[in-house]
Amino acid sequence: MNNILIKVIILFIIYFPHHLFAIENCAQQIKQPAINHFSIVVDRSGSMRGKPLTDVKKAVNHFIGELRSSDIANIITFCT
Repeated sequence: MNNILIKVIILFIIYFPHHLFAIENCAQQIKQPAINHFSIVVDRSGSMRGKPLTDVKKAVNHFIGELRSSDIANIITFCT
């Protein structure tokens, strides 16, 4: 598994832990905050050229596509 996929999986576990476990009581799902805030951090350094950066872009686009209309997200990029 490449490092990018591992990072995306870790972010998913951190921000969406409720998707990992079945919720027996539907009311628990309703009690979520109305607005979720997300920060997506993307490494754009030379080691990310080509397929790794393409994979990150796909993962970020998918993540953004899964956001609810009330969610807020920002993207932070860095290059070492």
